[in-house]
Amino acid sequence: MVALEESDVTEAARKAVLAVEEANRAVNDDPSASQSARRLVSRALQESRAVLAVAMSSPKKRQSFAEFTTMLGEEVKEAAGESMQEGIEYAERSLRRAKSIIEDHFQVDEAFRMLGPLRQDPNLARDVHDWFNLVALLPVVVLNLMNWQCDSALVSGVLRQEHSMTKLWTGQAFMTFWWTTFAYFIVDLLFVLILPRCVKSPGVIVKHHVATLGYICVPLLRPECGWLMGACMIVEVNTWFIIARRAFN
Repeated sequence: MVALEESDVTEAARKAVLAVEEANRAVNDDPSASQSARRLVSRALQESRAVLAVAMSSPKKRQSFAEFTTMLGEEVKEAAGESMQEGIEYAERSLRRAKSIIEDHFQVDEAFRMLGPLRQDPNLARDVHDWFNLVALLPVVVLNLMNWQCDSALVSGVLRQEHSMTKLWTGQAFMTFWWTTFAYFIVDLLFVLILPRCVKSPGVIVKHHVATLGYICVPLLRPECGWLMGACMIVEVNTWFIIARRAFN
């Protein structure tokens, strides 16, 4: 088998194809990627493969990528360059996002090997505040769920847009839910005001709790809006798991 001596241009084209193929896999594996991004990366892959094919089939050794792509025409050169850059930037963003998510939960070394769960700095105020939330949020979440019905026919109707979400709201335990939620935010607000070290951004938490105490007064005065409060408070399920992850880490 005769070995093909690759020029600098061929090697550069081969590396470009590999880079765009990685970007293409990253885009296809990411369910949140837009169709325009998928098309751009796919186009970049086609263009880079065309460049590689021409480079490998030509016996002439060219000195630069710019000289090589001139034969393809300025329009193709510009389109290939833009598409390739789009794909590379998207792959880099995806990689940075994946790394940041991992680093939020695990210790990593310079080679990005996971060394175990992320260790929190000793902070008694934060630990006490976390356990308060783990206990106090449970009745808020449970009472919220008690105001919703999970009838399969109604749920499927909402998913098919035949009914609105208000059909799922019963409000049978609304007043108990409202007072429990109100008491939780008052106590948690006092907690942050007295021990601001219990959270990373006490100012943000104080503003959030004041705004929450304000908007939950709307369904108290207008019970027909109670489902909005219930829908907003579903987020406390996520809050509970975030705190539990840190507390049990």
